[in-house]
Amino acid sequence: GQGNLIGQISWTGGAVVPGTLTIAGTIFIDGNIVFQNSAKAIYQGKATLYASGKIMFDNSNDLCGDPECDDDWDPLDNLLALVSGEAQAADGIDMVNSTRFQGALYAVNDIRQRNSAVVWGPQIARQIYLMNSVENHYVPLGTLLKGMPASYTETVVIQPLEGGYSS
Repeated sequence: GQGNLIGQISWTGGAVVPGTLTIAGTIFIDGNIVFQNSAKAIYQGKATLYASGKIMFDNSNDLCGDPECDDDWDPLDNLLALVSGEAQAADGIDMVNSTRFQGALYAVNDIRQRNSAVVWGPQIARQIYLMNSVENHYVPLGTLLKGMPASYTETVVIQPLEGGYSS
C-alpha cells in the first residue's frame, strides 16, 4: 500500500441494534463469511469485500447501507460489494429466511435466494435462483468501486430457451 489505505473494516456494536460496520477500500477474507441468527448491521462507506469461500445469510439478517433498508438507500453514499470466490460448491452466495441486503453481489458460481430474502442492487453470477417470495430491486450503482470485479470487453449472448418463442 506504500502508506495508502487499501482496505478498512471495523464494527461498532453495543447495546443498540443494529450495529455499524465501517468499510473502505478492498478487503479479502480467506474463508467463508457468515451472517446468522438475526444479525443487524448498517454499513457506512464504500468497499469491495472478497471471500475465498461462500457468503451466507441465514435467519433474519440485515446488512444495509440505509437504516430502514428501503428505497432511501443511495449507493453513491454507501456501497458494499460482496464477492464470493467459492468455486467448488454450487452456491457462492446463499441468502435465506427473511434476509435483507443492500449492495452489489458477485459469485463465481451461483446465487441462491429463498424464503423472503430481499436484495437491493445488482447481482452477477453463473445462475441466480429465486425461490419462495424473494424480492429484488436492481438499483444502478453508477461508477464501479476500485477492486470490484469488472470486464471491459462488451459481450452479448442471446440464447433461445427450449419451448420459447423464435422467429
